Amino acid sequence: MLRKALYFLFFLVVFLQLSASEKNYTQSDSVYYAQAVSIEGNYGFIIPHHYYINYLIKSHIPNFNIEYLHRVDGSNEWHHLRHLPYLGGGLYYANLGNPDILGNVLALYGKVEMPVGTHGLSYSINAGISYLTKTFVPVVNNYNTCISSHLNVYFQLAFLYRLTLSNHWEIFPKINITHYSNGNFKEPNTGLNVASIGLISRYRWQQKTTIPLEKSTILPFQKWQYRLFTAIGSKATTKEQTAHFFVGDLEATALFRLNKITAFNGGIDYFYDGSVKSYLRFFPEMTFSPADAHKTGFHLGYEPFWGKTSISIEMGYYLFDKLNIDGRYFHRVGLNHHFSKHLLASISLKTHFFKAEYVEWRLGYEF
Repeated sequence: MLRKALYFLFFLVVFLQLSASEKNYTQSDSVYYAQAVSIEGNYGFIIPHHYYINYLIKSHIPNFNIEYLHRVDGSNEWHHLRHLPYLGGGLYYANLGNPDILGNVLALYGKVEMPVGTHGLSYSINAGISYLTKTFVPVVNNYNTCISSHLNVYFQLAFLYRLTLSNHWEIFPKINITHYSNGNFKEPNTGLNVASIGLISRYRWQQKTTIPLEKSTILPFQKWQYRLFTAIGSKATTKEQTAHFFVGDLEATALFRLNKITAFNGGIDYFYDGSVKSYLRFFPEMTFSPADAHKTGFHLGYEPFWGKTSISIEMGYYLFDKLNIDGRYFHRVGLNHHFSKHLLASISLKTHFFKAEYVEWRLGYEF
């Protein structure tokens, strides 16, 4: 069921992105409010993506956000293609419903809120750092196998619908899914996922007129692009929770730009996992071979763009994985930024469905 939900959210985001066709430029004389503050309340539940998490769930999860947002002004072409999205940040608080084992969460994050057309529907992505008050501690709190470090990644994907009350006030019914984990930097780390519904109350001010889009600034784009990536990272294992092992990745990817804000990609991957030899020491019946640390696979993905920045969402399959410890499928969610025409950098999270494997620090060349 959770895998079906993951695929559903992926295809929903793709559908919403494709619905925001680049032909639908924002009107150059449109009026907008440049600044806004929001307060929101949500009520949800922990998604038990492993059976033993059911024993940690004691109640529903109230959670709250306070945000400051600034709307882009139309000075770049992508502002118009994206219908003047909001950029900003906020504070997040959640009571995880089990004070002795799971505790509470406080997060600081950046945000992008993307209108889909002009009909009130939008989606938002929050990403930042969270602090969880309760972690796994042997003997003292050994039931919390979800979180082993106080500092974790915070990520939220939300869908909302705008209802205008007046020139300055808006409300947004909202559904969202929120994730906290440390990217498998320290074990145990199954992470926590919270699904919620909520309501946003927003006050906006500073009325402005969109900066006109000059036709001379609309530049052509290259339909096909090709990338070479190298990546490094570090991971822990459930068998040796305090040790860290080197992991690496080489990747060749082809990118097809459907338009200036939407692309699809596909490519091949080579992975090196330095934890395998240590992992096999706990299985005397198995003998380590150097080939066990190497994997190859291919991936397909979707990549929406915001100027020089993009988010890649990829799903892959291992063609060669001798041990098959984590299953045949892998996934990657990454934030990419171009520093020049050819050079880009990326930070991404490699996972196997809802189980994080490690954080990748990636450097790429595009041609």
